[in-house]
Formats: sequence, C-alpha cells, structure tokens
Amino acid sequence: IGGQTYSANHISENYAKQKACQQFFHDMLAKEINNQSESPEMKLGENSNPKGSHSDFPWSHFASLAMDNLINQWAVKPVVT
Repeated sequence: IGGQTYSANHISENYAKQKACQQFFHDMLAKEINNQSESPEMKLGENSNPKGSHSDFPWSHFASLAMDNLINQWAVKPVVT
C-alpha cells in the first residue's frame, strides 16, 4: 500500500492479516498526526474543517478498529470491581 508492504506472522492467517492491517492504520495515524503538527496553527475565527489530505483520513475505519481492540481487551481482562 503506497509502496509499503505490511506483514505479520501468526498461526491463524486471519489474525496475521488483522495484525498487518493494524500496523497499516498505526502508520497512517502517525503520519496524520505528524502532518497536523506541521500545519500552521489556526487563528481565531478560522474554519476548523480539515482540508486536503486531512479529510481523506479514514477516521471511521480507524475508530472501528479501535473499538474492536477495546472490546477484545475487555473480553481478555475483565474489569474487577
């Protein structure tokens, strides 16, 4: 993807694919955060809607992956009250 190859090893082929996708999303998020930190700060009264490549970031997919990981973590480590 974009000249990069993402791979992971696991007994389960599906789990290996999932881990490779997680690495892809991790790299995308790191690049997005880096791009945002390099952009000039907004002035008071400017429109806060992202433009350009920032709006192309797949936030819904990233949020879905984050929720899936959180739910899986809850299943593995139940909350002790």
